[in-house]
Amino acid sequence: MHRLDNNKASVLLDCGSRLDKNQIPLPDRLKRNTNVNAVVLSHPHTDHVGDLPNFVEQGFKGGIFSVHPTKDITAALLFQNEPRHRAESVMEKYKPTVDHNQRVEVAEGIYVTFIPAAHILGSSFTLIENNGLRILFSGDVGNKNKKLFDFPETLPEADVLLLESTYGARELHPDFNNSLNDMYHSIDRTISRSGNFPISVFSIQRTQELLYHLNKGKYEGQLPDDLRIVLDAPLGEVVTDIYLHYREYFSDEISSAFNMMGNPFAYTTHYDGKPCVILASSSISGSEGKIVQHYINGLENPNNTFAFPSYRPPGSLADRLARGCDTVHLRGKSLEVKAEIYDPRGFSSHADATQLFEIVKMVKPKIVFLVHGENIPRIALKEKIRGSVGEVILPGIAEEFDLETVLSKRAA
Repeated sequence: MHRLDNNKASVLLDCGSRLDKNQIPLPDRLKRNTNVNAVVLSHPHTDHVGDLPNFVEQGFKGGIFSVHPTKDITAALLFQNEPRHRAESVMEKYKPTVDHNQRVEVAEGIYVTFIPAAHILGSSFTLIENNGLRILFSGDVGNKNKKLFDFPETLPEADVLLLESTYGARELHPDFNNSLNDMYHSIDRTISRSGNFPISVFSIQRTQELLYHLNKGKYEGQLPDDLRIVLDAPLGEVVTDIYLHYREYFSDEISSAFNMMGNPFAYTTHYDGKPCVILASSSISGSEGKIVQHYINGLENPNNTFAFPSYRPPGSLADRLARGCDTVHLRGKSLEVKAEIYDPRGFSSHADATQLFEIVKMVKPKIVFLVHGENIPRIALKEKIRGSVGEVILPGIAEEFDLETVLSKRAA
């Protein structure tokens, strides 16, 4: 999250909670100040909206702004994870939602325009305009090799760019189509030996993305036509319904898929014991969610294959399984890992370094702040882009900058 202040108002860009409990907590002065006039949300992943209940509970009296799908998915996420009264207190702060490319005043003298970012449904770049100063906040930028949403062909120029750097050290992602074909082959092998293919998924975006590609694989004959796709993810069901409601946000490919395939996100929630693909919800560590019961039921069956296409913190349960550990301990049981383990590459929904550099070239900023990344990818991305911008800054947690002063020094 990032806070912008002028002499009249204060705006918070996102209001997330930490995904990794070992991460350094954010200082109170950044996220607990009740003088904030507005919260502007780029997209509804937990690390961008998860702390809204605490922020409201501690006195936030301003408004929350976003595009339509972000509000709906935020509500689904909060009502799933929070007591009802805390979720309701957040949604009561919501101002009327807007469309992409619609300019809105969020606080006195501060205007915001949301621009598609292709990361998840409704995800947005945020253009902030204040007294002639233009700041573009990337939020999380999508991987242009993915097909659900169109990667922006142009972006507005800005004085300052706050750019995510999650994969700043990865020049290019592995080819997505090759990764997808590898997964199809792995599913075929597993089903042919009468095994199940549980996939550890996050409920927002990875679930819907895989539902589409599994249904597409069946439609195109790359997977058996009678293959059952089972969704074991309560929040994933709700979010998939939201995806279906906002068909106008999808790429032309997905729009065509609705015409050809009917529902390209089709699934069943009924498991009848026959070989199938199972999308099971998981926490980022892999130690919580519906996937845990599938570990208990299926890790010791050599006919099964478990797939881990999502990010997992080093040393977590999901990471140890993906790296091929021999045994795991779950709910008082010691399980020998006999199932095949599949660790697909190329499924990231974040832009790689080459794609991030394209954004810098489109925006033509005077200053870039590299955010939302560990130091290694931030340093790598800084080296890549530094010759194309006036200055690249790697801000520390809660570090403050006077943008007018920084910009005037660059101009001097």
